[in-house]
Parts: sequence; structure tokens; C-alpha cells
Amino acid sequence: MGMAEKTNIKKLCVHIIPAFYSKISPELFGAAVSNVEEVDWKNEEYEGTGLQHQEALLTAIMVNCCPMTRLCHLVRFEPGIDPELIGRALNRLEEVDQAIVSGEQVEAILRNLVAVRAD
Repeated sequence: MGMAEKTNIKKLCVHIIPAFYSKISPELFGAAVSNVEEVDWKNEEYEGTGLQHQEALLTAIMVNCCPMTRLCHLVRFEPGIDPELIGRALNRLEEVDQAIVSGEQVEAILRNLVAVRAD
């Protein structure tokens, strides 16, 4: 999926029922959601919350020069997501609020915070 066109939407509140993730292409989800400056994404449950969708969003943040600056409201990242991907992607944002991560994932986030400050 190519670079998304600029949208007029500055803030997007997303609450997807876990069963509906299978109806949305992970690539479309990643490209579209990363194209908004502020994302209020509520996914409180692990089961069925779209590991592929979370990876697609984090990859879109890493690969594209996306306008997303803020990710908030109880984002529970799947434990199976590569900690380094989460660490690098979240460090590209200006604000991350209420992200629930595993011990390895938080360690990668902190390691990337130190690496960014040292550069």
C-alpha cells in the first residue's frame, strides 16, 4: 500500500470490537490510522485485537513520514509484537499515553529513549 494522501482529520477516535479486526486489512489500518495526527485507540483486550493490525500500524509509523504525533487511550499491545519495533516506532511520536506493554517491550521503549537522547 502506498503513501496515504493527506487527510483533513486531525484526531481519530477508534474503538474496534475485536471480532471486526478480521474484516479490516492490516495494511489499510496501518496506513490510514498513521495518517492522522492524534489517535485515540481503545483496544483493552488481547484476544482478537489484531496482532497484524498493531504490527502494520507500528511499521507504518517507522517506514512512512506519517503525521501521527500522539497515540493515546489504553492501547494494549500484543505480547507477541517485536519489542524493538514498538520501541523504535513509539519513539517517533511526540506523545504516547496509556500504552500497556510487556516487560520486554517497555525495556525496548526505554532503551530507545536513551539511544535517542544520546544521538
